[in-house]
Amino acid sequence: MTRALRLTALLSLASAGLHAQQPELRLGIIGADTSHAVEFTRIFNDASAKDHIPGARIVAVYKGGSPDVESSSSRIEKFSATLRDTYHLTFVDRIADLCPLVDGILLESVDGRKHLAQFKEAAACGKPVFIDKPLASTLADAEAIAAIAAEKHVPWFSASSLRWSAIQSMRSPQLLGAFVWSPGPLEPHHALDLSWYGVHGVEMLYTLMGPGATQVTRTLPPSGRTAASAPSASAAPTRPTAQWPSIPTTNLRPPTRCPSTTRR
Repeated sequence: MTRALRLTALLSLASAGLHAQQPELRLGIIGADTSHAVEFTRIFNDASAKDHIPGARIVAVYKGGSPDVESSSSRIEKFSATLRDTYHLTFVDRIADLCPLVDGILLESVDGRKHLAQFKEAAACGKPVFIDKPLASTLADAEAIAAIAAEKHVPWFSASSLRWSAIQSMRSPQLLGAFVWSPGPLEPHHALDLSWYGVHGVEMLYTLMGPGATQVTRTLPPSGRTAASAPSASAAPTRPTAQWPSIPTTNLRPPTRCPSTTRR
């Protein structure tokens, strides 16, 4: 996951039209309640790290946080302490306070419900924005983010880091279907539940198959997990499916055994 996260960091800069030949870029983080905030800071700021990316530096953080989301409330103080004490970042009281301090923004808040409101404030800065997963907690919020970005002419993108994982080497014009697996725990506050972790499996399918899915059906499997699976002529009622034009159905189903994973 670290290698893929490193590639996400690189492409977040490239997509915004930022280049290492310019003076060192100053980046700000919104949301200190995810390990990604610490990892991006380490990758950019620690010149001794083997996966260090020169040309940019995290300089400021808006702490944020969601008391009713366990993965936020139980970890935000630990991550904030690391950003403050190890990397000596400046913490600001408002997102607007980031504007004069940074050249680009990484919206890292673990709670997708916060993203629309936080993106509105970030867009007012007029700086490029990378939005970490989940993009939003509802489809309406995701569409509103895209509309605001277009209106404000703010470069932005959002992605699972697995888009740039080793799965890219498996792409082929002859590929007609794919079996992929990813962790898929759910979060009760997110109506767009696949955006929480299921986005990893969906992202891998799009990496392999390309854009153009014409139909997506989603049902909760009995195990309560979501994952991505193999080509098939038809799908069982409890399996999400994605259909591409003239391509056999690609199913999403729970694996028979779900290994433990590191929560991000």
